[in-house]
Amino acid sequence: MELSSSDVSQVKWFNPHGDPSNVGIAWQRWLRSFELYAVGRGVKNAEQKRALLLHCAGTEVQDIFFSLEEEEGSDAYEKSKKTLSKHFQPKINVPYERYCFRSMAQEDGESIEQFIVRLRQRAVRCNFQNADEEIRDQVIEKCRSHKIRAKLLIKGHDLKLDDLRTIAVTVELTDKQTKQMDAGAHGPQCGSNTHGASANIFTNPSVNHWCSVPEIRTQCGAWGLDEAQCDQKIIDVAVPTLSGKGNDNCRRYNWTGVEVTINTTRGELNQTIIDCNAGWDFDHSVYKSTIKEQFSVVCDQALLNELPLTIFGAVGMVGVVVFGAIGDRFGRRPAFIICLITQTLTGLVASFSPSFTVYFVVRTFTGFVNGSVFYCSFVLLMEMIGPSKRNLVRVSLMCIGAVCMMSLAGFSYFIRWWRGMSIAMAITAIVLDFFIPFIPESPAWQLTVGKIDQAEKTIRKMARVNKAELPEKLFTDEDIAELKGIKQASMIDLLKSPILRYRQLIICWMSFCIALASYGMTLNSGNIGTDDHLSFVLLIVVEIPGFVLVYLLLDRIGRKWTMMASFVISGAGCFVTAFVEQGSVAQTAVAMVGKFGIAGALSVSDLYVTELLPTQVRNVGMGLNGMGFGLGVTLAPYITRIQDFWPPATMLIFGILTILAAIPVFLFLPETMGRDLPATIEEGENFTKRPGKGSEKDLPTSGVDMAVDVQVNMKGFKQSGIDNVEVEYQEEENVHL
Repeated sequence: MELSSSDVSQVKWFNPHGDPSNVGIAWQRWLRSFELYAVGRGVKNAEQKRALLLHCAGTEVQDIFFSLEEEEGSDAYEKSKKTLSKHFQPKINVPYERYCFRSMAQEDGESIEQFIVRLRQRAVRCNFQNADEEIRDQVIEKCRSHKIRAKLLIKGHDLKLDDLRTIAVTVELTDKQTKQMDAGAHGPQCGSNTHGASANIFTNPSVNHWCSVPEIRTQCGAWGLDEAQCDQKIIDVAVPTLSGKGNDNCRRYNWTGVEVTINTTRGELNQTIIDCNAGWDFDHSVYKSTIKEQFSVVCDQALLNELPLTIFGAVGMVGVVVFGAIGDRFGRRPAFIICLITQTLTGLVASFSPSFTVYFVVRTFTGFVNGSVFYCSFVLLMEMIGPSKRNLVRVSLMCIGAVCMMSLAGFSYFIRWWRGMSIAMAITAIVLDFFIPFIPESPAWQLTVGKIDQAEKTIRKMARVNKAELPEKLFTDEDIAELKGIKQASMIDLLKSPILRYRQLIICWMSFCIALASYGMTLNSGNIGTDDHLSFVLLIVVEIPGFVLVYLLLDRIGRKWTMMASFVISGAGCFVTAFVEQGSVAQTAVAMVGKFGIAGALSVSDLYVTELLPTQVRNVGMGLNGMGFGLGVTLAPYITRIQDFWPPATMLIFGILTILAAIPVFLFLPETMGRDLPATIEEGENFTKRPGKGSEKDLPTSGVDMAVDVQVNMKGFKQSGIDNVEVEYQEEENVHL
């Protein structure tokens, strides 16, 4: 079927007004559309084509044409086209345009990709022989990130603009991902920590957005454009470009009542710029739905987008202290169960939030209990494990937690809808809730608060599981009287004790330095990939070898010396990094040494702190420890910005802090390897001497073995697994429980 000339829609009149440089570009595009139209109409005669050109261009163009001196030539159409093209040719002052180009710098909050777009737009007017090289050099010189500049300079003259964009965008993306990851609660739990801030990477990622323009989107189908092509058309046509800001994604050209064709160009009709009056469109190339899109927290609402994550961390620092006190007063088990159930319920409610306000309130409650889920469960577990097995259990927890964190990437890879992702995470927490009936209370805590009968039931149940035989009467009357004479303690009692008060301050300082240096160095680290899911997995995987190495050291050189060595290695790496050539391979290598050292300190800290604190106030002490850690995470991004003024400053600060953290550990903290956990405040104060033969009377004992020596027939069984219950094989001898 042949195309009739009546089937070809006429091109609209050309608008000769506006910025001269933009008018020139618009004229070339209009002329291309006209020539396609002329072919469709079957017009070949030069005179007819000339008449059609002037007719389609409109009366204003006709007035301009007849006021001009027509170009020479024999072809009437070509003469007219040259005359008008010469008139509309952009009037460019090249020296001035190049001056403007050289003055351009990356703005605060502007991505490298947006900066490159601005440079390209300006370079068109500069008549550069090689625009890509000029843009490349300008990005290297005027980008805001010292880290990106260093990586680009390593490539030297061989660096292509496409390679530059890939490197820079990758570093920006990785910084964003690591910031979100490390803002999560401290501690790895499967199912529970998946509700933490780390999940924010996949439920509320940073995606591009722009004003929705129904006038254009409704015609994309007729133009044969798919969703991605339609999105790009809207961006090209309806999104203004503002000097110093790249694309203005919060405003649009007003196309209401204006005819739009597939050849329409950005602002060619000199439309007014208006706010996004029809909502926003979002990039769906990776994520199909995000929290940002669901609740439209962009543009003038953009600050709200970060608010849940900020409050999440702030209330978490309070929550760990509150639930620490609850755990010491009412028991480890109820504190843990309250946190776990609250987290499950808030996770489900957040998945179905009808508004941003509801989502924000629910996430605040989640943040309040998120860190406490880890600390309460960790203390409960450590109080039920003997000294020789605590290291193995801690490292196993770290590795299992890493695998569970990596499962987030797996969920998100297949579920790219934020509500579906949240529901999937809530289901994993529900699975954990089914294990609540099987969670015992800590017998160490039960004994310190005088709950002798409950403690005996717990101990006998554990002995049955371990196939260990216990005597008919576990506690003597004297033991019971001694246990019931123990007064319950609180955070005030912890802080009243001079020794424990200073020890707690050292613990908080140590955790603050670990968090500040670990999170800060992560923000300062290099790129590992451009894919959200792969980057997330790799950032977790690289920590596992460190966990294994720490496991090998803890039971050989001890907690104290492993912690000190980790701090010193990290501090040395940071100091050297500060003065090595920026962007060099050597700098990367020593920076990784610093990162490895602080990762080692991080993996030791929870175990060491748990063993230092007495059972009576262990939970609240761990809560204060968590508050120090949270404060370090909060301040780290601000410390990293100091490098904008002096590049070595950030790593020097990290180096100084890690060395300062090692000094009080060396001077004032005791070794805990192979020792029973202190049970009371008094035992905690005396927890300074190293065990040795003949010194048993000077050593603190656990909440269980402080009660009584029990005759046990072990039948070759080595260890019972009760808190600090080292059941050692002995024939006809007393065995400490």
